[in-house]
Amino acid sequence: MVDRLDGKTAPVTGASAGLGRQPWFWRARQLDALDEVCAEIARADGKLSAVALDVTDSESIAAAFTETGGAPDILVHNAGVSEAKPALEMTALDFDRVIDTNLKDVFLVSRRWLQEE
Repeated sequence: MVDRLDGKTAPVTGASAGLGRQPWFWRARQLDALDEVCAEIARADGKLSAVALDVTDSESIAAAFTETGGAPDILVHNAGVSEAKPALEMTALDFDRVIDTNLKDVFLVSRRWLQEE
């Protein structure tokens, strides 16, 4: 499998934690959190480009695509958040943050990817 990915660009949203720590190319809003991931990838002879990205912001997405050279070969939607409180304690802003990060980002990042192809 790794051989088939050799030379491919595969951005991963939400790459600073969880499942996002696995692939060879990383994007995350918290760039500092990727230092350890960068070291792991370098030890495995992988190439890495860490780019700060807010998946809920179209301008941030466009800038990240520009910085990394355009459309990737593969796109991994991994960013996600949850709100650990009862529904009656959630605010509309809490709900919007979850929806924007878990759903709207897939639309925004995918749309940009398709525009770049």
